[in-house]
Amino acid sequence: MTRIIFRPDKTCAMMILDMEDKCLPHKKRWRPAYVVCANDIEYIKTIEWRILNALREANQKRIMNAPQIRHIKRRQEVRVNASKMWVCPRCNATVSRLTAAHMGARASAIIRQTMDRYRSQLEDFLVLDNAVMVAHRFVKLAVCCDACNKDVDTESAYTRRPTESPDALFEGDTMER
Repeated sequence: MTRIIFRPDKTCAMMILDMEDKCLPHKKRWRPAYVVCANDIEYIKTIEWRILNALREANQKRIMNAPQIRHIKRRQEVRVNASKMWVCPRCNATVSRLTAAHMGARASAIIRQTMDRYRSQLEDFLVLDNAVMVAHRFVKLAVCCDACNKDVDTESAYTRRPTESPDALFEGDTMER
C-alpha cells in the first residue's frame, strides 16, 4: 500500500507499507505527530446533521462558483506584495478573502426550513438540494469581507416581506413532496 505523508519541511514522501497496516493503534509509530488516520476519528452525528452539512456545502459551492459572484470577486482582486488579495466592495478594506453573505435570511435557516418541509424525503439528497435551490431564488447575496458579512447578515434586505410566512419561500414550487 502506498501512503503519502508530509514532512515538517512540507515536502511529500511516499511510504510503501504492507497491506496489513490499517491505521491500527499499534501501527501508529510510523506516522508523524501531525498525521491522523481517518479511521481513528469518531464521527457520531445524526442523519439530519449530516444532511444539513451536505446541503450547506453544496449550496456554498453553487453560490461561490456562480458566474456573477466570480465576476465580482475577479473585479475586486488586487496584488499586494505578490499575494492575491481582494478589496471589499462594501468597506474598501483589503482582505485575504471575500464571502457571499446572505442578506436577511441565513442559509442555515433556509436549509432547515427545506428539510422540515421535505421531512419525508430526507434520504433523497437531490430532491432536497433542488428544494434548497428553489428556496434561494429570492435571496440576495452580498459579496463582501468577513467583517461586512456579519453586518449584511442582519440587514433586512431579504425580498420576502416580513408579513409573509416562511412557506412563501416555496411559492410556485412544483416539486413533489
